Amino acid sequence: RMFFVNLVFGKKNPKDCPDNDHHNVDAIDGLVLPTICALAVAGRADGTVEEASRAASECAAVTRKSNILAKASAAWGSYLYKSLRQEDDNDKNTQSSFLSSLSRELGFRKPRSNAPDEITACYIDSSMPALLDSIARFSSTTNNDDDGDDVVWKGLLQNANTGGENVHRASCLGAALGLQHESVPSKMKDGLYQSQEIQNEINSFLASLQ
Repeated sequence: RMFFVNLVFGKKNPKDCPDNDHHNVDAIDGLVLPTICALAVAGRADGTVEEASRAASECAAVTRKSNILAKASAAWGSYLYKSLRQEDDNDKNTQSSFLSSLSRELGFRKPRSNAPDEITACYIDSSMPALLDSIARFSSTTNNDDDGDDVVWKGLLQNANTGGENVHRASCLGAALGLQHESVPSKMKDGLYQSQEIQNEINSFLASLQ
């Protein structure tokens, strides 16, 4: 909203409208749209990890003036690209390596697959480590006894029950788990009130990658 205050009331050039109140800007909700941009690059045959990282960071910078969010988006975009492009889905060390690399790049502690659920606020420095814990816990490398449907459902349900600022964390978690598992429970798609409208948007997105 600070962007639009500057744009509408401040009459500034759009490139000068990104702002930061050091409260609601350096937050995990800022990773949602960069996630889509990174996946758009990763879904193209000629897309590179550097391009995915850059696209995610540039997307975050459109409306927010935040160094930590730009850095987190770049690292997250690289992680998503690698997760989508990984060649061996059965390599038990691959996903763990991706997560550890992402954490080191951002100066976070190592993701913990056996960590208790963590209630956090929206800020990147607390919410993103908790997100990475959830990905580690429900990644394909640690849940080989469950099929994809069960893992995705359990992961998102547990995130919902954790509380705190879990909505945007769920968006990122869903993207990460969806990349690792071939299927998502039908009730999570067909059971949505506007399921057809959402499916149409997804189809349009996929068509744009062709």
